[in-house]
Amino acid sequence: MSSRYRHTGKSKKEKEYYTQKIHKLDNEPTIDDSLRLPGSDSTEEDLHISETQKMQKMRFTDKLIEHLQNNWISWLVVVIATALSFFIYRFNGDMGEVKGRLFGVSENISRIESLVKENLDENHKQDLLINENRIRMNFLEKGIDKNQSD
Repeated sequence: MSSRYRHTGKSKKEKEYYTQKIHKLDNEPTIDDSLRLPGSDSTEEDLHISETQKMQKMRFTDKLIEHLQNNWISWLVVVIATALSFFIYRFNGDMGEVKGRLFGVSENISRIESLVKENLDENHKQDLLINENRIRMNFLEKGIDKNQSD
């Protein structure tokens, strides 16, 4: 450390000069005589408790707890409203997704119904052809039997 930061005391001559200088100064009294304070003739100890309340700094958690105790109804309403709006929002999103899936399913069902109708029509045509061919075969068999029996 440099000598600048060291404490040095006063020498005897400096101390003497300082005390002489103080004694030579014209000192004024520090008590203002113009103030007339009531005198006290009682020697009892003053045990009176001050009625002034000092503001003390509260911790944040204490402030928060006090606020919630005073306003718990409004906070309860806010929490319920927030929860309801969240669930309504989610419900609407889910409903949109369900509607989209239902639309896709209904398109698939209508396509399947049209395919079933086409298959039924083809099966009916095939049944008609089978019946027609059976009748022809029966007719041909009868014709062959008649020819063989003659």
